[in-house]
Amino acid sequence: MTITAEGQTVTRTVKKGQPWEHLIMVRSRRTHWVNRPRSARAAVAIDAYGSTYPSEATMSAEGGILLYLSEADTAALPVGDLPFDVIANFWSTNAPHYPAGTYFTDYPVKAGVLHVVDYEPITPESDEPMSTELQFNQYEDFTRYIVLPDAAGLVETVTDAYLVAKDAAGVIVFSLDWANPALQESAIALLPPNKRGYIGPPLAPEFSMTLHVSNLAVIPAGRYAYQVYAQTTNSIDWTVRLQGSMVVGAGSAPPT
Repeated sequence: MTITAEGQTVTRTVKKGQPWEHLIMVRSRRTHWVNRPRSARAAVAIDAYGSTYPSEATMSAEGGILLYLSEADTAALPVGDLPFDVIANFWSTNAPHYPAGTYFTDYPVKAGVLHVVDYEPITPESDEPMSTELQFNQYEDFTRYIVLPDAAGLVETVTDAYLVAKDAAGVIVFSLDWANPALQESAIALLPPNKRGYIGPPLAPEFSMTLHVSNLAVIPAGRYAYQVYAQTTNSIDWTVRLQGSMVVGAGSAPPT
């Protein structure tokens, strides 16, 4: 999502446990010329006592400010509406209205609210394989948190798992392997295009495992049958714990 910094307050939705990024282009209010920041800082208020959580802020190739929160960052944020602000240092390109070479230090370029929503878990009703449909679009990050209860209703701990998705002819079109710790995007980019993502341990103890499909994955749009095989601390046998249809919608553009 790209927005132009004009001093207005904006609201953006963040899902716990899923990466989030946001591009801000800083422009002159009068000329609309782009001001390329030299550096920037961003922070999110996380309580009523002034505590803040930093957001990574880097300069993008377009000349804007790219804000980024990793999966661990969003998992650490509390659910609710959290104020955030961004300040930057830059030379003004608005020469008709400011002296040539005006340098702005710690200038507020954006303020807003992060609407943080809770995890989206998938919970089977028994220890039998649960059938559920997974829906996502090409070239978009997709993350779900799986809850596997044991016979006593307690959350099982998954020690290994993998996912296989096949087309109607039984050909594997996409698969995910176990990763502990979770893979960073730089490592995911090195995987084969139809394996970009992972199944791994959860970010919170109330879940059994995390299922993540990277926006770098290359999967033809369509409907496929998938199965998730898992081992747990209660059983070393490979059993199907989650299965169903994987519906991949057409994406707007391939990753660059």
